[in-house]
Amino acid sequence: MQANNEQPSTTDHSDHESEHHSVHKSSTAVLSLAALGVVFGDIGTSPLYALKECVKHYENGSSLDEAFILGVLSLMFWTLIIIVNVKYLLVVMRATNHGEGGIISLLSLIPRSLSDKPSREKIRLTFIAILGAGLLFGDGIITPSISVLSAVEGLQKVNHIAQLPKESLQQTSASVPATNLAPESTASAATEQPTAVTHSNTQSNAAAATRESKLTNLIVLPISLVILVLLFFAQQFGTARIGSVFGPVMIVWFVSIGALGVYGLMGEPSVMRALNPIWGLRFFLHEPWQAFTLLGAVVLVTTGAEAMYADIGHFGLKPIRLAWYLLVLPALLLNYFGQGAFTLAQIQSHALTAKNSDGFNPFFEMAPNLLRLPLTILSTAAAVIASQAMISGVFSMARQAMRMGYLPRLEIIHTSKNEEGQIYMPMVNIVMLVGCVFTVLWFETSDNLAHAYGLAVTATFVITTILISYVARRLWRWRRWQVALMMGLFLVVDVAFLCANLLKFQSGGWFALLIGASVAVVMITWMQGTYYIGRKMAEAAGNIHEFLASLWSDVVPRVPGTAVFLTTSSATPFSLAAFVEHSHVLHKQVILLSVQSAHVPVVAPKRQVRLEWMPDGFYKLTAQCGFMETPNIPKILARAREQGLAWDPETTTYFARRMSVLTTGAAPMAKWRKVLFSHLNSMSVDSIHFFSLPPNRVVEFGTQVQL
Repeated sequence: MQANNEQPSTTDHSDHESEHHSVHKSSTAVLSLAALGVVFGDIGTSPLYALKECVKHYENGSSLDEAFILGVLSLMFWTLIIIVNVKYLLVVMRATNHGEGGIISLLSLIPRSLSDKPSREKIRLTFIAILGAGLLFGDGIITPSISVLSAVEGLQKVNHIAQLPKESLQQTSASVPATNLAPESTASAATEQPTAVTHSNTQSNAAAATRESKLTNLIVLPISLVILVLLFFAQQFGTARIGSVFGPVMIVWFVSIGALGVYGLMGEPSVMRALNPIWGLRFFLHEPWQAFTLLGAVVLVTTGAEAMYADIGHFGLKPIRLAWYLLVLPALLLNYFGQGAFTLAQIQSHALTAKNSDGFNPFFEMAPNLLRLPLTILSTAAAVIASQAMISGVFSMARQAMRMGYLPRLEIIHTSKNEEGQIYMPMVNIVMLVGCVFTVLWFETSDNLAHAYGLAVTATFVITTILISYVARRLWRWRRWQVALMMGLFLVVDVAFLCANLLKFQSGGWFALLIGASVAVVMITWMQGTYYIGRKMAEAAGNIHEFLASLWSDVVPRVPGTAVFLTTSSATPFSLAAFVEHSHVLHKQVILLSVQSAHVPVVAPKRQVRLEWMPDGFYKLTAQCGFMETPNIPKILARAREQGLAWDPETTTYFARRMSVLTTGAAPMAKWRKVLFSHLNSMSVDSIHFFSLPPNRVVEFGTQVQL
């Protein structure tokens, strides 16, 4: 249906009903390489800030020790195993709609699994899924911001290279007792030494914090903003062009962070004991409140897990699993444990305490001095790739929501002649750019932004678990005890992470919820407003059979050619009635075309078009369009020829309606929501562009409707 739909053969379409139509053409190895640059960009850049946030958010005044580091590493490891390996790779990613994943695809499975349930339950789950989609949109704004900020902040450590040896010598000399003193002097020095060291450390940390603050204002923020602007500007050229080197760069990234982790582990290999879950349990038993609050930072290791599910339709489950187990997971674990080993060494040497942990960045600091600048450049490249993956995911999610009636018709530009999923949405791109610029300027540092990031991620986890439990019970026919056991485990973990992040609501978590709620309000308003407008238009229009009867009584002359009228129901299209009323003629062949959204990503060719004969030269043509497709009416009419429609594009005129919404109607919606709907309607792309109609053969009729 969409301009690209007919380029693959009919056989190609029928072969791919369980996967995206381009997946089967590539080998598993090639797809795994591509997945590295798209699927794992977000989760692959988590080492930039995850452990740093764990150390920073440990309560000031508490001691940083070996038990703390081993407890945190154990929680990180088992969080990755439970949420990513078990929940997503083994369970959630089974819930695909003909091969397509993501929360919108999961939502499209709900009507099937609840076909025997009251509509209220469907509506309630729809609202939950819409909120999840809103949170994912918020994630799409926060991910580029925090990824780029975290990478560029590596310059702060490069700036301190010349000062590190001097400070280290000062701390070392201050910690060594003076052996040539008299016994009394030695005792006095030993007594006064902690105060002197603490004072020295405090001054050093204060100076470092001041330098980092100035560097952030002078260099980090401007560079981050420039990178973000260039990133969003490049979207118009298409992901195929700007993403041609994503896979190889991410291979270099994962190999580099894995090697860096091995380098860090060499200093304190004993941290590998944290693979034993007993260290995480011991942490909770000894310091339950500290362990609970730290979950808000620990969950940052899973950011990007939802991207694996959303992108399964582009690559397939096997390539994603292969890339994860062979490269991504080992590299992440090596780096996290390497950071943990470096941090433990710093704690044991008294160079790091709970009181001076604010400026600590184990990812960059454990690297040799000469490699910090190259590592910063590589980190920035990886952050851009992670951001690109999230932006593309938001484009895909927005198109799915639009096709399912949750967003107005927005302009979609296809940037590839061969790949259906490679799209660019200018309006969404502008909104995301403005959101990212505002986010960077408001939060300024990745530390501040991490508070908002965790809440968006954990809330999405909870929503996904709720939806997948319904699918498992109703669609997969799992037994109740199986659903209760598996989903109960996931829900306990997800809710624990969510509650821990809710503690950071005032310090930034509100931002993620604000974006998610705002997008959800927009989607719900559009869905409800469209329903009320459609019902009112159907009531005002007469039945099509009554209109056909009136043609006989009024003896309307027929002229050569074909007229195509867009309609959404069995009622008489407004443009048809208006045309006959004003021109008093009608074409010999009239096609009433209805484009319906299907709850599948791509509709099989044999099910795309259904043609019905009606009296007096009328035809009813119904076209099914998947939520990953954009309807192309000339292509639909060409396919209808196979069912006997005599269609000549040179003698065809298309009639469409342009609607203006007035907010003075009696629809049960708040005034501000009516204004919002009217504004969204004015932003909607006209029928000419959305349905790929030839502009010189289109007639539009304007109408006003009160909401």
